[in-house]
Amino acid sequence: MVLSDYRFGEIRVDGVLFRGDVLVTPDGPRPWEGRQGHTVRPADLAPLLAEDPTLLVIGTGHDGLLTLSPEAEAQIAERGVAHIALPTAEAVEIWNHRAPTERACALLHLTC
Repeated sequence: MVLSDYRFGEIRVDGVLFRGDVLVTPDGPRPWEGRQGHTVRPADLAPLLAEDPTLLVIGTGHDGLLTLSPEAEAQIAERGVAHIALPTAEAVEIWNHRAPTERACALLHLTC
C-alpha cells in the first residue's frame, strides 16, 4: 500500500482519500475510531498487533502531538515489534520506504 498526498486532516491510501485518522494493516486501511485525546493506548494498538507486524509506524500528527502511553510502549516492547513514531509527514515517508519489504502496520494521526 502506498501512502500519498498527506496534508493536515487527510491522506490517500492506495489512491483512496481518508479524512480523519487511519489504521493501515495488511488487509487494508480503515478509519481509526475511538481515539481519546492525543495518547495512544493499548486498545488503539489491538487491531494492529493482531496482525503480527514486524514494524509499527505511528504518525504522531502534523505537529507531532500524539504520544504513546507507557502501557502502549510496554505492550509494543513485550511483543518485540519494531516501532517508529514520527510526525505524520515523516512517518509516511518511512512507511513508503519500508512497508513493501516488511509486515507493517500503521496508525496515523492526521491533524495536530
